[in-house]
Amino acid sequence: MAKRITSGFLFGLVVLLSLSSYAQKISANKITYNYYRQPAAAAILKSIRNYQVIMDNNAGMPEEMADANSHVIGLLISRANNNIKVSDEPEQLTADATNELADIYVKLKGHKRNVNYALKVVITLYTFEHSRPNIVTDRHTELNVGSGNSYTYEYLHYYGEFSYRYPLEVGVFTPDGQKVLIFSAISLSDYKVYQGYPKTNPSEIDNKMLLENARDKALHDNLNQISKQLNYALANVKRVGTLYQIENWSGANTNLNKAYNEATAGLRLLQQNYSTAKMKLNEADSLFTAALRERNMDTGIAKALCFNLLEVNFAMGDLSRAALVLNKLDSYALSDEERKAKNDLDLLIIDRKTHQQGIQQL
Repeated sequence: MAKRITSGFLFGLVVLLSLSSYAQKISANKITYNYYRQPAAAAILKSIRNYQVIMDNNAGMPEEMADANSHVIGLLISRANNNIKVSDEPEQLTADATNELADIYVKLKGHKRNVNYALKVVITLYTFEHSRPNIVTDRHTELNVGSGNSYTYEYLHYYGEFSYRYPLEVGVFTPDGQKVLIFSAISLSDYKVYQGYPKTNPSEIDNKMLLENARDKALHDNLNQISKQLNYALANVKRVGTLYQIENWSGANTNLNKAYNEATAGLRLLQQNYSTAKMKLNEADSLFTAALRERNMDTGIAKALCFNLLEVNFAMGDLSRAALVLNKLDSYALSDEERKAKNDLDLLIIDRKTHQQGIQQL
């Protein structure tokens, strides 16, 4: 009798362990999807394939400042066309000439430059600002050796120095005037220090020329920077991510199969139908989050839920929420593979945050 009881107990224990193991089965499935770094632009960019660039170099400023802007624009256009000769006299450029400069520098990848049903990239050029140029003295000491003798001597270099900035603002609009994004990079508003070439005599320093050189360089650099950041923000990016499917979840109130299916469908729909994709991803986020609140949860399942939440929120561009999930993952002991996956997404999130500084999501 005891023997039969022991056998029955062992059989029941094996079944129980099998069911427990089966209940916690986790499958890591790769999923390929495309996302826009600027979520608000997703639905718009899919349907509009043309763009035009418009530059406003007046921006309500006094006439003399607008003239100065026109002059530097004319200079950069001439240089771009390999025609360096430019009149020293300020000139009022036509709108076509001003937009020519924008077209030279700002190129939107994946779109054609065509005014028909086009995205409008509007660049507002503000005033070139600078501090009063100062003459800075740099003292040098050199050792001279020759004919068995050595001696030191000192000499002075002088150069002009000042701080400057040339702020720009960019707006991207649909053909009917709807705002896609407003971009004013912090780096374009920060003051920088400009130093001229060293001179042996302070009277050789031409402050007017130094200011003009700084102004030309600032506009050249800022237009290039704007083009890079616009292309980054509006880019359509392919990603191979991972979603974890948790089979036979025993949680009381959450259907994780539904959550997984909603997340999968939402990621795949990001390119085709952003509004539907966002609805599905929000539903998946809610279900994964609810499951994560369950008590006495297996650590493996908790980590899988966190990685799913991380993927979903990264795809939607909710970087603040993704950062919270990253912090929660730090509370678990991670394998080398899990640590690498977390760090890879962490770097992507930092990169997106860095490039989105100054971009207003509308």
